[in-house]
Amino acid sequence: MDSKVIRTIAKIKLSYPLKMRLSIATGYRPQIKFSDGFVTITTIVLTGGKMFIPGEANMIEIRFTERNVGGRVYSGARFTLQEGPAIEIGEGEILSIIEIVEGPIRT
Repeated sequence: MDSKVIRTIAKIKLSYPLKMRLSIATGYRPQIKFSDGFVTITTIVLTGGKMFIPGEANMIEIRFTERNVGGRVYSGARFTLQEGPAIEIGEGEILSIIEIVEGPIRT
C-alpha cells in the first residue's frame, strides 16, 4: 500500500559529531528528530550541488512519508539530523512544503 509523500524544502547545517568527517549527497537517508522527540527516517535530495560537508548550511529537499510523520511537517518545524539514535550530525528547519503526492518515496 502506497502512502502520501510530503516533499519539503529545508535549510540544514551539518556539524562535526565526535570529530567525524561526513559529507552527504542526494539519496542520503538520515534520521530526523522533531522537537517533540519523534524520530523518522527520510530521504534527502540536494538542491544546490552534488554534496556538502560539515560546517556548511544548505537548502535541501526532504521527502517524508505522511503515515510516518503525522502533523509534524509544516513550515517552521525544527529538527535535528541523526546518524543512528545517538549521533547528532546537524540541525534544520522546514521552510516550505512543495507538494504532497501519492506513491512511494523516489530519489
